[in-house]
Amino acid sequence: MNPRLDWSRAEVEPAKSTLTVPVIDADGFLKNEFQRIAHRREQEVRGDPWVQIQWMGFREDTIVVREIEAGAEEAVRTALEEMLRSAIPAAHRERRAYDEKQAASARETEQRADEAAAMQDHFRSFKSE
Repeated sequence: MNPRLDWSRAEVEPAKSTLTVPVIDADGFLKNEFQRIAHRREQEVRGDPWVQIQWMGFREDTIVVREIEAGAEEAVRTALEEMLRSAIPAAHRERRAYDEKQAASARETEQRADEAAAMQDHFRSFKSE
């Protein structure tokens, strides 16, 4: 997995100076971590040349930056790239923990099925009285 922003497909809606930029090769773990970082930044950093950053995921994963000030293109690009880079390691950890939990659950389900089959065989071995 190599998540990245697809700047070649970035669009700016002129009425509200809103940027949309697709995210390639992302998943829900990355989306969640990016949103945490964006929210934390919104709480901690004042004076950014935009109002809000959100990750939208309707038809495709897209980052939306609302009400960007004129001339702030490089600052927006730098912030988004840094936020995405920061989100990747935590998303990998979350994905690995989820995969491990799923594998443990599958092993447990398989063990219960084996135990049930053994129990069933035992019951079927009884002779009717």
